[in-house]
Amino acid sequence: MMTRRVRAHRSTTGLFTPRLPSAPARALNLPALALPALALPALALPALALPVLILAAGTGPALAQSVPDAARPSIAPEAITPLPPAAAPAFEVAPAPAGSPPAGAETVTFTLSGVALDGVTAYGADELAGFYADRIGKTVSLADVFAIAAAIEAYYRADGYFLTRVVVPAQRIEGGRIQLAVVEGYIKSVAVVGDAGGAQDLVEAMAGRIAEGGGPARLDALERQLLLINDLPGLSARGTLSPVAGERGASQLTVEVTRKAVDGFVTFDNRSSRYLGPWSASAGVGANSFTALAERVEVVGFSSLFSERQRLYQLSGAFTLNEDGLTLKTYASYAPGEPGGRLSQLDLQTEATRFGFALAYPVLRGRQTNLNAGLAFDWLDEDGDAFGGAVLHDRLRVLRFTADADHRDSLAGVTRIEAGLHLGLDLFDASSGQEPNPSRTGADGTFVKGTVEISRLQRLFPLGDGAVDLLLLAAGQYSEGPLLADEEFRLGGYRFGRGYTPGEISGDRALAASAELQFTSTLDEAVEGGRFHLPYQLYAFYDAGRVWDRGVDEPGSESLTAAGAGVRLFVAETARAEVELAKPLTRDRNDRSDDERRPGLFFRLVTSF
Repeated sequence: MMTRRVRAHRSTTGLFTPRLPSAPARALNLPALALPALALPALALPALALPVLILAAGTGPALAQSVPDAARPSIAPEAITPLPPAAAPAFEVAPAPAGSPPAGAETVTFTLSGVALDGVTAYGADELAGFYADRIGKTVSLADVFAIAAAIEAYYRADGYFLTRVVVPAQRIEGGRIQLAVVEGYIKSVAVVGDAGGAQDLVEAMAGRIAEGGGPARLDALERQLLLINDLPGLSARGTLSPVAGERGASQLTVEVTRKAVDGFVTFDNRSSRYLGPWSASAGVGANSFTALAERVEVVGFSSLFSERQRLYQLSGAFTLNEDGLTLKTYASYAPGEPGGRLSQLDLQTEATRFGFALAYPVLRGRQTNLNAGLAFDWLDEDGDAFGGAVLHDRLRVLRFTADADHRDSLAGVTRIEAGLHLGLDLFDASSGQEPNPSRTGADGTFVKGTVEISRLQRLFPLGDGAVDLLLLAAGQYSEGPLLADEEFRLGGYRFGRGYTPGEISGDRALAASAELQFTSTLDEAVEGGRFHLPYQLYAFYDAGRVWDRGVDEPGSESLTAAGAGVRLFVAETARAEVELAKPLTRDRNDRSDDERRPGLFFRLVTSF
């Protein structure tokens, strides 16, 4: 028989926010998707927003079940969220005149007997023969010859050889045989300029890989390395290609690097339950790329305002292990809490200690498609007391395999998928199910669960000076057996179930979905002394979710739905303010005793420096 004790936990579904470039990518004749950076439901999360405050209390089944989920403080990753990362680096190519037929080329005709392609190394002769084979033995014009050259060049470029040119050289055509010169452009040298701090050698090694091998330059190789440089903490990179005088097809790549050595963020919001605030704030400061590991070391603090009902202290670090983007991330956090309000008489006191590491590798890195693989280990020790006696004792040692991918397509949209396999290990004194006071009777630290989330951000149509977009999200979790509270899927709060408090309901299995209609535009008005420029986003949403528990004596399932609307204001590229009106639709809020389904007005401010 299983008894629900405590429903305090975080979601481990790997929730995410689709991220778009904050400005259109430039040059290389590759138009970027016309999707604004403002079409975001939430600011992008840091790579290691791992620890979440997990609190629980109860002196047994009766007391535990009398404490509503909303009273178990839980700091969701979205609550400590800095601004989005810098925009993807720009690429520039010095212009070169396109080959065009001379005047009167249509009138110069001959019978084509063959084509000689000089300078081809990327393809076999047969692969390119298809561009002219059907014309052999037929009458063609000189304009047709230039068209063949243009088609072969377009084929190269569509295949990623963006510097390759195919020209019709000056020649005397005898016997109907023509010659085409294929100039497979290559990057001869790379120069890094600017301040990369202690990561200078790493940046030069990353950039140098673009010119390795000396073969024809490919756009995917150039994009990958420049984007990896741009991913380094505190760094942004811009690449410019220019021809090398006197060397046919040779280019020099100049990578201009800038560095922000120290940065930080501050957030305020009122999303917590009445037991925990509801107002809370977080702040963080980080140091970037002071050593050869291109590291980021960050300190973060989180607290309820005007009380000490929930707090978090976190130290994290990220270290780049090689020039191919392999990264090691580590963290440690301590989170004490004392739920208040009507529950203060229980004298609940909890604490959670966490640490862990994660390895992340960018399998694919580009402006259009990305694929990342990850391996992480999390350690959690969680304890709670009520009336001076122990009421909670959880120990989790979890190995996580993760993957995420995103793709920007020709339909003016972005699709993103995240998936994870999470294994609870019977190691290092993990909960065995035999200890007193677990967060859920009958659950232990050994488990297997899967998580997945899919999103689609779709441009619908332009409207006035802005555009209308649709954001669709769906997420789920599956576990065959019951889970300790920290590994359950929760609904309510920032993502699924806005209008409810974080952790309003939770379960071992879950399905959740959200639809958000967005209108993004900019107020741009002339004012005395200049112009008033304010990007903004209006949005309306509908959220729904259901959770299932595997406990014998627990509810088979619970669900919630919510709807609302709001506005997001983007100020000077360093701050965002958000006002949202959200209404619970199908269940009462746990932390209210009066009109439990009346709309809630939520505020949020995020600023970076």
